[in-house]
Amino acid sequence: MPAMPAMLAMLAMTIKLAMLATAPAPREGGLAGADAAHGPRRAVFEAPPDRAEAISGPLKAEMEQVYTLSVPLVVDIDIAGNWADA
Repeated sequence: MPAMPAMLAMLAMTIKLAMLATAPAPREGGLAGADAAHGPRRAVFEAPPDRAEAISGPLKAEMEQVYTLSVPLVVDIDIAGNWADA
């Protein structure tokens, strides 16, 4: 299998693991108000504007620790009024 499809498959699996890892958090109050969806190479979380900053820190920490790799797993979080601007 060529390297690129394998890397994309690993990326997709890592995103799915991160989505599963963060799924219990809204019920526990940590990410209250956040809804999640994912697409190719990204996860999108929607939250009320007044909760976005509070949600982003714990979310980033949880996602960066979801899987141990030989290189650091770095999560970028952008906050915007809509998906196109994020």
